[in-house]
Amino acid sequence: LEITSLNAALSAASGSSLQVSYTVRNNGPNPSSNTWWNERVYLSNNPNSIVGATLLSSPTSSGVVANGNSYNKTVSVTIPNGISGSYFLILQVDPTLHLTADTTRANNQEFRAIQINLTPPPDLEPVSFAFPTGLVYGSQQFYVPYTVTNNGPGVISGANVTDGVYLSNQPSITNTSTSLGTRQRTRTLAVGASYSDSILVSIPAWATGNYFIIFKTDVLDVVYEVPNEGNNTFSLVKFISPASLLNTDLVIASVSAPDSMLMGKPYQVQYQLANVGSTRATGFTRDAVFFGKQPTYTATSEVLFEQINRNINIQPGDTASFVLNGRMPGLNPNNYFVIMRANIRASIPEINMNNNDLTAGLINIDATELTLEVLDSNITDVNEPVYYKVTVGAGNDLLVTLTSNQAASGFNEIFVAYNRVPTPANHDFAQATGFGLNQIALVPNTIAGTYYIMINPQTQFGNKQRIGVVAQSLPYQIISSTP
Repeated sequence: LEITSLNAALSAASGSSLQVSYTVRNNGPNPSSNTWWNERVYLSNNPNSIVGATLLSSPTSSGVVANGNSYNKTVSVTIPNGISGSYFLILQVDPTLHLTADTTRANNQEFRAIQINLTPPPDLEPVSFAFPTGLVYGSQQFYVPYTVTNNGPGVISGANVTDGVYLSNQPSITNTSTSLGTRQRTRTLAVGASYSDSILVSIPAWATGNYFIIFKTDVLDVVYEVPNEGNNTFSLVKFISPASLLNTDLVIASVSAPDSMLMGKPYQVQYQLANVGSTRATGFTRDAVFFGKQPTYTATSEVLFEQINRNINIQPGDTASFVLNGRMPGLNPNNYFVIMRANIRASIPEINMNNNDLTAGLINIDATELTLEVLDSNITDVNEPVYYKVTVGAGNDLLVTLTSNQAASGFNEIFVAYNRVPTPANHDFAQATGFGLNQIALVPNTIAGTYYIMINPQTQFGNKQRIGVVAQSLPYQIISSTP
């Protein structure tokens, strides 16, 4: 094998990417063996030596190269940071001597001169870090805002910078320090520009006493900042009170829900969360709304309406107002109690977890009435089923026809059940055809009363589907036939 060409730009900036292209020809009388070999690309001060050189890439090639044939390859390499001056790109083919039949090795190495220009390094420095000044307890969670400035002289372009907060017994980050939280973002920053963000900090439950709280920007050293790597941290001393002294107690002060809901429709539940304890309630809480037959939550038969994770910061004696948005699931029509529950995962430590529920009273849940022979139009999507009810007499055929405005292929389901709300796992009848958006479902020999219908989209589109649904009560007839 012989390197017949080695191409790259004549100059490059330190820390930048560079495309290196080369061609290798088989000059021997025989094809290369059907095996593999590698190439190596170095950056060196000496065109004829790799001693002290930097390995930039080590790609692998394989297969058979016939006598007189060549192969081409392009690799992307990264020029090291912080260097400048005259260098050489050195390419070696099969440096590990894997191709034993290649006995002429003098032409397996080639070089190309390249000028490296120094890229001015940026200099990230935290200029503000607003850790809480009041009492902080073990097991608490809260957001800490901060600001980082680029002092220059270089810019930052699309770097994945990770910032972090640490708990330490020493004024520096060591292998015994505890990470309290991190934030990773893609940053582009001009000289003199700043970015502001916040980190969710989680104080360990075991922490008590005086600690150094250390903020560090670019904790993974992604950004090359030599010689200014030493100003990436900011520290302060903070006393952490024992978690056992926390006296937080959340209660739901009020909850408001509509008097009635239709299955498949979006609704809003408003509630107020109060902290009746003597210490701040801070961190993430998961709140949820359930529907149940009993006025208290039993964790047995209740149906979830919706749940939400939210970050709260409620001082002792204060109340905060929130909204929970959800879509009414399929439930057999009836009156149900609305049960609001706060902090259901106990992610915020409380002295009393038994007062976190509040029942808003009864709510009527039903399905949209579908009038026979009248087309109903609706907007729907995956995980947004549409529900109907239709009243029919005895002895006819109920035909449910579904049409979609989408021209692309997809799949919609129809489920029908008598006197109960159907599900994909529990229904009496389903669509008569297979894959498709436009569907029909046939209920033969109907029983007098109410049938419930579930339209269940299985395909997501760029724009939500507009569907049309019509129900017909027909005497016995042949709808279609195939030979």
